[in-house]
Amino acid sequence: MGSVAHHVVVDGTGPVCVLAAGLGMSWFDWDPVVPLLTPHRTVVRFDRPGHGLSQPSAVPSTAAGEADRIAAVLDAVVEAGLVTDRAAAGGGADAGRDVGRDVGRDAGPEVGRDVGPDVGPEAGLAADGADADGADAGRPDVGPDAGLDGKAVRAGGAGPGRAPVTVVGHSIAGFHAEAFARLHPARTAALVLVDSSVEESPRASRTAPALSRALGAALCAAGMPAALGPAGRALTVRLSSHRRPDPSPPAEVRRVYRTSRALRGTLDENARYGAVAAELLALRERAPLPPGLPVTVLAAPDGSARWERRQRALARRLGARYEAAEPSGHLVMLDRPDAIARAVLDAGR
Repeated sequence: MGSVAHHVVVDGTGPVCVLAAGLGMSWFDWDPVVPLLTPHRTVVRFDRPGHGLSQPSAVPSTAAGEADRIAAVLDAVVEAGLVTDRAAAGGGADAGRDVGRDVGRDAGPEVGRDVGPDVGPEAGLAADGADADGADAGRPDVGPDAGLDGKAVRAGGAGPGRAPVTVVGHSIAGFHAEAFARLHPARTAALVLVDSSVEESPRASRTAPALSRALGAALCAAGMPAALGPAGRALTVRLSSHRRPDPSPPAEVRRVYRTSRALRGTLDENARYGAVAAELLALRERAPLPPGLPVTVLAAPDGSARWERRQRALARRLGARYEAAEPSGHLVMLDRPDAIARAVLDAGR
């Protein structure tokens, strides 16, 4: 299946929470939330294949695969020394202090921004972010048992990375976060779903993946990502957020959304949406959530009574606490980062 470099960012101190963004989004979309959490939490962000600065993958997205990817990211950052044993296990302020000095916003690019342990179902581990064409941007691939700066990182190992964490999933990543809680119950301390995707009767499409690949190839051949990628991102934010303008770093937006990698990654994941939703629905029947797990459904109805009903129904189905982030569009991390931070901190108590 090959080696796929994943872009991972770690900030803060304290018990660990992992933030998984929605379709076509990047690590920097969580920027407004991170400073509200880092005094209290070690925050792990990552880009799925074809998103942000992570390399693309030929392996189709599945609910189980994305749950395993989250688990492998956690293993990788602990075993690479980016999160201390005590922080992963829910230690106090001292637990993440060294991590805070070594990674995050103030760290050098090799550590805080462009680290890239390969994780998830693709299995190999590579050593840097991906460039505009999806190729390795820096150091060469360093093999299946190596990670940051050659440190041993073995996804799925029985190390301290298996300590329980709060997992946060936005939009389609709500499917992934819920799957993680069901398939890795011993590793889940709390679950927060941020305006999560909801499908009551999903169906997998047999033709969508092939059509997606064909569309992606045609658009990329025509140079559309470089010409219109950042503008498309700006339009998406405008339609999905009350915040003006997009607060994300313009240089990073161009770096990500001018690439064919980002367009293909978004199209490919979207083509698997129905299949992943159907897989999660089946998973609910055979893999219960851990008893007593704190679950929060943080919704952004944004004036839609139908969407609010569906989100409330999701909360009832999961035995979750329901909260509404208002005013907010779908991109709650931009409009109401305080609501997300409060949900995370309250869930972890």
